[in-house]
Amino acid sequence: MPVSRFNIKYIIILIGFASCTFVISLFLMQLLFAIIFFLWIIEKNSEKRKAFDLFTLAIIIWGIIRIIAVVCSQYPSQSNQIFYKEALFYASFLSLQFYFKSFSEEQVGTVIKYFIAGGVLSSLIGIAQFNLHLVDRAQSFSSSYTVFSSYLLAVLPVFLFLPKNIFNGKIRLTAIIIIVIGLITSMGRTNILIAAVMVLLSLFMKRISVLNFLMIILIAGLISYLSFENNKKEITNRLTNPSTLSDRDIIWKGAAELMLKHPFQGFGPRTFQQIFPYKNEFNDKGVAGWHNDFLQVYFESGIPGLISFLIIIFLIIFNGNSSFKLNDISNPGVFLSLIGLILSAFTAGFITSVVLSIVFVFLLTIFGASVYAIKNINNK
Repeated sequence: MPVSRFNIKYIIILIGFASCTFVISLFLMQLLFAIIFFLWIIEKNSEKRKAFDLFTLAIIIWGIIRIIAVVCSQYPSQSNQIFYKEALFYASFLSLQFYFKSFSEEQVGTVIKYFIAGGVLSSLIGIAQFNLHLVDRAQSFSSSYTVFSSYLLAVLPVFLFLPKNIFNGKIRLTAIIIIVIGLITSMGRTNILIAAVMVLLSLFMKRISVLNFLMIILIAGLISYLSFENNKKEITNRLTNPSTLSDRDIIWKGAAELMLKHPFQGFGPRTFQQIFPYKNEFNDKGVAGWHNDFLQVYFESGIPGLISFLIIIFLIIFNGNSSFKLNDISNPGVFLSLIGLILSAFTAGFITSVVLSIVFVFLLTIFGASVYAIKNINNK
């Protein structure tokens, strides 16, 4: 395993605090993860090479294809933005995949506790803002409700599948309920459905008891109902227009028209506004993306980009059994969180999101460290 030249205790605290900032402060998140990257640069190259694995190779290939997509872009001034808007994704991956491989199981667990604490705090902020009528759907300080919802979806399985002795039972139950309420009041339908499946799966796998399951349903349902009674604007709109597709029917119509144009090189990153043929038909004039990562990647980077994205997903699924082999704090919740984000990508997106892409990297590097640990055990 790689060894850091720094006192690992301070690295743990730094990464832990960074993992609390995802939807609370965009500036602080970018600052802390940038600091972690600069510390990684100073590490010995011989130690960095020890952390190289298939996930690293897949991310490098993804990055190269994104650069090629910029070079081939129909709108270079738009596509060039990825060089500063997506740089932190690669920087965070390289640094975190090194440090998590250098951590012990207990140290990884400490960082995960920070991550969970940040999720609970963020959910409380979102619930409070919603009930104070500051927002129409629950969200945190520096995130939209879409990002907020997907972020909580990523936090929930990590917490649900923790070993029961990690937190006091009442504290754990209360925190899970807070996260579920945040998800419900953010009103992301796909994410709520995926979260419900995760809660049911945790019951089936005996990570939560039947009593706790019922309490989550009853208490989260009751408080969510009271919250909607207090702030009715968006829920009334949903009930009045139950068949609304959030303009996704228009998005799919546009996708069908563009599907066979530029299939190999794509149109270039961040070109939705320039290429979409039916912008005037949107009810929400702020729509700026495909609301589907697979479409987004295909239209931006072509077939090579989509294949590289699918390879990353394949590596996660292929190594998923590793999550159930080590009985440590990071498994299998981290794997299921990654699966949750991947499923949410069909109606939203994370891979090009400034915030969610870093959440994905955070979880992926923890997962990769577990896979790395198992391979080292098997090779002994």
